[in-house]
Amino acid sequence: MKLISILTLLILQSLTSHAFDVGLGVVKPFDKTQVNSGADESDPFSPNISLGHQWDFFGGYVFAPRFGYTRYTNTTNDRYGGDYTIESFYLLYDFLSPLSNVSPLYLRYGIGTFQKKIKGEGGAVTIPNGNGTATAYRPDSSKSTATLSLNLGIDYKLGSYGMTVKDQGIRGELFIIQPLDKYKRMFSMMAEYVLFF
Repeated sequence: MKLISILTLLILQSLTSHAFDVGLGVVKPFDKTQVNSGADESDPFSPNISLGHQWDFFGGYVFAPRFGYTRYTNTTNDRYGGDYTIESFYLLYDFLSPLSNVSPLYLRYGIGTFQKKIKGEGGAVTIPNGNGTATAYRPDSSKSTATLSLNLGIDYKLGSYGMTVKDQGIRGELFIIQPLDKYKRMFSMMAEYVLFF
């Protein structure tokens, strides 16, 4: 593992640094949460921040890894009370490919790792389940899961912003989480405003 880390750092050192970026935006998971009636309700948009760096890669491609944090805004929505928080840290290994020589539009693609953490007060909840009910258990401490994703998106650069900011742009990205598991596969999307330094 140390050898892989050292080789990765050596390769990145040999590449030309392109830009450091900070993104602020929202994430929208496409999984569902259950409400009092037992119906599904879409998760709301959640705030997101990301930090990234871009290196010119071979053949005109750009290697653009990013580290980010999302604090999910959904909480329990049942009559039994008790709150939980969900947050996610992620590391994306994306590449950018210009869609033409003069266009500020880039195709973004790669893989990512997500670590989702849920923290709650614990306890059991009876929830509607079809014609009957089921017992669900809330976490009574922090629980984490790690997943893999396939990423596909678009970056659009808007132009320079000022003396300290090289460029600004918008970014949209779709994540296919657990792409190899047809039962647990989920989708999530992100939209960000980005400043490049």
